[in-house]
Amino acid sequence: MRTPFSTPRVISGLLRTTTLAAVSVFALTSCDKLDDYLGNSPGNGSANSNARLYVSNASDINTLTLYNVTASSKLDMAKVIQTDAKDGNGVAVSSNNTLMQVGRTDKVIKLFKNASSLSPAPTASSMFTDPAMTSGREIAYDEQRQMLYVANNVDSTLLVYSNPLSLNGTVSTTKTLKLKGQPWGIHYDKDTNRLFVLLDLDARTVEIYNNPSNLKSGMIQAECSFKIAGSTRLHGITYSSKADVLVVTEIAAAMGDGATTDGGIYIFENAKNTVKGKGVTLTPTRTIKGMNTMLGNPVDVAFDDRKGKNEIYIAEKANKKILVFGLKDRGDVAPKSMVATTEGAEAIFLDIR
Repeated sequence: MRTPFSTPRVISGLLRTTTLAAVSVFALTSCDKLDDYLGNSPGNGSANSNARLYVSNASDINTLTLYNVTASSKLDMAKVIQTDAKDGNGVAVSSNNTLMQVGRTDKVIKLFKNASSLSPAPTASSMFTDPAMTSGREIAYDEQRQMLYVANNVDSTLLVYSNPLSLNGTVSTTKTLKLKGQPWGIHYDKDTNRLFVLLDLDARTVEIYNNPSNLKSGMIQAECSFKIAGSTRLHGITYSSKADVLVVTEIAAAMGDGATTDGGIYIFENAKNTVKGKGVTLTPTRTIKGMNTMLGNPVDVAFDDRKGKNEIYIAEKANKKILVFGLKDRGDVAPKSMVATTEGAEAIFLDIR
């Protein structure tokens, strides 16, 4: 089944479009191919759209860094923003230009209006904290249903908050979804109404959930789940329905010998046909890995699927860099561009508008 999609409107941690008919009306009860739910989206903005990369920093300086993405895909640092989110983790920007950032230490999510024009020391427009948010990592926002998903890794849960832009003070989850492993990277794809969840450590599993807003509190079962052949420890994940590309990052050793050189990127093209099954092991279309890549701990990933772009942005924590690769890169290839950071980049969000 296919559903028509509108012309693009804004937003993305990867870029997204607005549906004219809700994909969620389908009861997806099996691990169907992604192709069954993809629309014929014309794209998510032109290559000349304004693009900004938000980088959440996990170092003790409690900042977020904002980069402007140039027409040649180079990163120009616009400003360092003192958000005071201690141990900054997941970050996202809504279509109304509201920034959401996890402060892992204080179990808080801070919200800032007018994200693209924040002052260097802004005051949060609101913030909410939850004692259950023991280790907030990545976040994913379903704007249509106004649901925010938080990967809470230490207790193997996804925390779900309804109407997050209206929350303030101490709150409780709307739902708590229990997993069979510790989640780290998560990504919500608006076009297919699916939540992609990456399980860290020994689980080393990618899980895909159809219609995630319909999930009930308690243990949940993924419609699709798979391991990646040759992987050691997975971290970041993103998906583009327009390009039909799934990208996953490999950090391997988080510290010690090899920690600055053993990272990698797994690229699955034609994902609508290749990403299927349950409890299976899949081989990626291409892998980017090797000394020249500067990949050590690529903790997060974003993908620019605009026409003429098709570029992968990486938060490389161990080597303190933001790296940019082309979709067709493979093997031990140097990044096409990069920028050094003084902070420990933990999460990134690419916003096109």
